[in-house]
Amino acid sequence: MPHAVCLGETMAVMSPRSPENESVRLLTCTAGGAESNVAAGLEAAGIPTSWVSRLGEDPLGDLILEELGAAGIDIEAVVRDPERRTGLYLKSRRGENEVFYYREGSAASAMSPGLLEEPETARRLAAADLVHTSGITASISPGCSKLLDTLFGQPRSARLSFDVNYRPSLPGVSPTELLGLARRADVVFVGADEARAAWGAEGVEDILAALPDVPCVVVKDDSRRALCRLDGEVSEVPSLSVRVIDAVGAGDAFAAGFLAGLLHGDDPIRCLRRGHLHASAALTTTTDRALPPSAATLDALLAVTEDEWESIRVDESGAHRGGRL
Repeated sequence: MPHAVCLGETMAVMSPRSPENESVRLLTCTAGGAESNVAAGLEAAGIPTSWVSRLGEDPLGDLILEELGAAGIDIEAVVRDPERRTGLYLKSRRGENEVFYYREGSAASAMSPGLLEEPETARRLAAADLVHTSGITASISPGCSKLLDTLFGQPRSARLSFDVNYRPSLPGVSPTELLGLARRADVVFVGADEARAAWGAEGVEDILAALPDVPCVVVKDDSRRALCRLDGEVSEVPSLSVRVIDAVGAGDAFAAGFLAGLLHGDDPIRCLRRGHLHASAALTTTTDRALPPSAATLDALLAVTEDEWESIRVDESGAHRGGRL
């Protein structure tokens, strides 16, 4: 059975209790972070996964460990910091969905190359078939930037997966530096919109040309389609029709689905379909993570024809073939 390691920042997420609720007086608290979202998606897809990070020695850190541990994720390599707090972000539904981050000075921002030498981390990295991280973690502090630069520069036997996750509000790493990290990865996820903003890429061809030697490049083209170039061959799958409640976490869910397919030995079309199905589940919930379809439903949807695929509709009750949302 393949094993994955996801390394990166996770924060406590405060969000209104329902999609219709705009008030911050009534909030729920959950865990949210790009890499831990992917870890949860991989676990749900049957891939044993470890999450590596730093958390404060505080109640929010306790909550995150409890929630991720309950999802089946191996959390034994997480370092607790008695001096720095766990990061926090707040979702608002005031008009357009907004997110407010409180991460300065957090325990996760204190990650550095030394984390790779922690015995529990080193043991998991040595045994992994896949290591996943993102541009968000690279951008939150100079130490985190050095951490990823060191990770990407080490000899490795595992596939190294990198989600670009370009955030202009996080200036710790430049677009050029993000491109440099992406070019050293084995699997790269990037949105067409963020590639345009970060690198001036005007289309898929420009993105693929910017990453000529990466074995697997996955481009998410908003709500239209997703495509990948794997070993020189380009495959494409249209996006599903989804009744969207909250888009936060959908990109992480897509990455988890695609990577699960890759680790299960699926062909590129099935990997892309897995990505779409995982993402559609995340789009129909207010939390950053959602369970993908059951194994039986997933297998059935992965096997449909192209015409049947385009007839699938997804809402908060699940995926349906045909009909209207």
